[in-house]
Amino acid sequence: MALSEARLDGEPLTLSPMPNGTLGLCLPAAGSPRERAIELSFLAELRGEAPQAQALAFSTPRTPITLLEVRGVRRDVVCAVRPGCGLELSEEEGGLRVARAALPPTPKLELSWRPEAELREERRPSVIGGSVDTRISVGERALELAARVVLSVSGGPAAGVDLLLPEGFTLHSAQGEVVRDARPGEGRLRVRFTHDLIGETSFLVRGEVPTDPEQESVSAPVLALEDSPRARGTVAVDADPRVEVELREIEGAVRIDPSELEWSPGDSMTTLLALKFVRARPTIALGLRRHKDAPVLVATCDHAHFRALLLDDGKLFVKAHLNVRNNARSFLELRLPEGAELWSAYCGGQPARPSARQGEAGACALIPVPSGDEAAFEVELAYFHQGQPLGEGGQARFPLPALDLPLTYVSLALFLPTRHRHFNFEGGLERVDHFRRAFEPPPPLRGAVTPMSNVMQAFTPPRASGASGGRGLGGEGQLPIRLPSLERGLEHRFEKTLVVGELSPVEWEHKRRRRAQ
Repeated sequence: MALSEARLDGEPLTLSPMPNGTLGLCLPAAGSPRERAIELSFLAELRGEAPQAQALAFSTPRTPITLLEVRGVRRDVVCAVRPGCGLELSEEEGGLRVARAALPPTPKLELSWRPEAELREERRPSVIGGSVDTRISVGERALELAARVVLSVSGGPAAGVDLLLPEGFTLHSAQGEVVRDARPGEGRLRVRFTHDLIGETSFLVRGEVPTDPEQESVSAPVLALEDSPRARGTVAVDADPRVEVELREIEGAVRIDPSELEWSPGDSMTTLLALKFVRARPTIALGLRRHKDAPVLVATCDHAHFRALLLDDGKLFVKAHLNVRNNARSFLELRLPEGAELWSAYCGGQPARPSARQGEAGACALIPVPSGDEAAFEVELAYFHQGQPLGEGGQARFPLPALDLPLTYVSLALFLPTRHRHFNFEGGLERVDHFRRAFEPPPPLRGAVTPMSNVMQAFTPPRASGASGGRGLGGEGQLPIRLPSLERGLEHRFEKTLVVGELSPVEWEHKRRRRAQ
């Protein structure tokens, strides 16, 4: 072979001999980056009388894809290229043809041709054998199928293979080193190879067959080689944990132990049934019994700790810390006592934008919470309630907020005015001297904290933050500010283990202390 001409964007290039026996192309100085085309023309001396079997091999640059075009192909000549993705022939003037091929990245290209009459004399029929290992996964609304096809081609080369498809089959993918494309139709899947194949290869087919959720019996979708006396295969069945599978009928296959299976996709579950067959595709009837999910607990609060401050004028400020674990919930539903105002909500150290909803038992606040991790996170709430002044004495009550998840342990630190005597406590919580479970306060507050030193007596609701957006949980809107706990007066402690549903309020009597004369 000889390089006869080289052009860059249509302009001639100078060819210079290199010391290692190769030719170098003298490229002009590069300007701005852009796509440029190099055209190379080769000459090759073909000896002997044409037509006869000949081949031409030469090196190619490693590009993602190379297009080969051979012009002047006679009608009585057959061309082949390796490696390639098949040759396509088109007519040209003068009774000649043009052969085109798409090539994968390869350092070497081989182009061969031979008389068609000679090829007909030597051509032998392909004998295709192999195995098809099918894995069927029974789901809620579909039978998912993954099949490994192992082929052995002898005799003449094969351009592809046909697989028998089950009724209603939808192809997802057909992948393998030699697979050019796969086209389903008329109960068959026609897989074409990148080149004529002799020897062994394998590829993977994935798809599904839809089913009715109420259907109690289905025919197992099995792939098999068409018209292959040397075909064999295995069938493995697994199922969603909510689906019970039984083998009702079997024809053309025998049941085997799952340990005898030679192949299984990486994402498969525990094998429930395993069978093997030889030659013809088997008939397998499966009985299905689908079960509904039983309700389980997906969120819980391990510790709910409340710190409440009640002033003489009836103002009540409550800070709640909830250690929550959540697998699936998007919101935590909070129903405050009648007349209470939610001032702040934080979740996992981030401000949370609550949403309002009118429930059956009254207005509720929906606090957005993260899900999908069993690790506990903290929900921090603060609310305010304006009650009746204590006056000289009488009855008092502290209603607890209602949460829509069980509470493993509840503790309450209630700070009451020292100007009153407080006695006869009763209600949903038990009064104790010491908590059975120590409360671990959250980490130090991040950022600025609303100053509260001057609002012990003149308690007023905080202003809403003026900025909207920013970081935080929930949709768009204003972010709440974080408020510290307030402690003043006599501390009374209450607790309860395992609370499901609404808690009764804490009630007591109080009487104003008389000043000494």
